[in-house]
Amino acid sequence: MRAVARNTAADGVRNKFESERERAPVEVEECVTSEANRAAATGRPAPNAAGKLKPASPNLMTDAELLEQLLMAANHNVVSGEGIEDVGPVKVMLESGIEFDDVLYTLKGKVDRRAYPKNRALASWSEQWFVRAVAEEYGSRVMFPVIKEKLKARGKPAYARASAKTACDDDGRTE
Repeated sequence: MRAVARNTAADGVRNKFESERERAPVEVEECVTSEANRAAATGRPAPNAAGKLKPASPNLMTDAELLEQLLMAANHNVVSGEGIEDVGPVKVMLESGIEFDDVLYTLKGKVDRRAYPKNRALASWSEQWFVRAVAEEYGSRVMFPVIKEKLKARGKPAYARASAKTACDDDGRTE
């Protein structure tokens, strides 16, 4: 009778949440002993499927493995030849500080025809449009936010803005 009274509210309706609160410590204990938490307690990383799919660091890859990753990102939309087999230009980009993800993202967006059917095939990793696209991706992800924050911290510009009434002649003179 006491057990029923303990789980009953003042209006006589059984409180189903009370029994769940009593069981909570058991559930917490199960959660603490889960695979991920056990791995953290032992100092070893928990097995993760996403970690297995992530490509290795480009510094640790051989040229063949790097080429394979690049070709897969481009969905093989490349012109076979020396320009593609030589991954030297990509290594130079990576040594310059550009991240491998920026290169892969550019390949997926600008070369892979699944992203856009009219994307052109890449004949060399050093093609100007490709290098520029990688640099733009890196700049928009890394440099642009830094510049934006610095401009915001600087405040309002000290120069007067041009008004709509001020017009310029072809000479550059104002009317």
